[in-house]
Amino acid sequence: MPSLRSVVNALTPDELDQLGLYAAITYGSPSQMCEYAGVNYTCEIYGDSQLLDRLEMVTNLAAYRIVQEAVNNALKYANCQNIRVRMRIGERQRKILVLLDILDDGIGLKSLGQIEHGFYSIRDRAAALNGVLHIQN
Repeated sequence: MPSLRSVVNALTPDELDQLGLYAAITYGSPSQMCEYAGVNYTCEIYGDSQLLDRLEMVTNLAAYRIVQEAVNNALKYANCQNIRVRMRIGERQRKILVLLDILDDGIGLKSLGQIEHGFYSIRDRAAALNGVLHIQN
């Protein structure tokens, strides 16, 4: 039976492995999807970026997939011109905390009841790491 680590490694995108979390989010597929769609994309990091080196691979993968899914949703449904990702990283009580803000200037949701599969996926990824998803219109 394969270990969790071997399964995670098999599911990890090469760009995440090769570049690390911040560079993969900044220059990898989220950025490339936006470039292809003609949408302006920016990514910023705040806090202690050295903590990125201490994140577990499952956290890196979840954060990467959350950004990827959120960018994909914005491109498909928001009719936006700009997407901005802010990553904040810090440490509290010996735990590394990562906060991701994915912002777009699109049309927004008609109601929070409009949440579709993509948001459930994001919520589930965050919850698996004791995180939460907040959506603001």
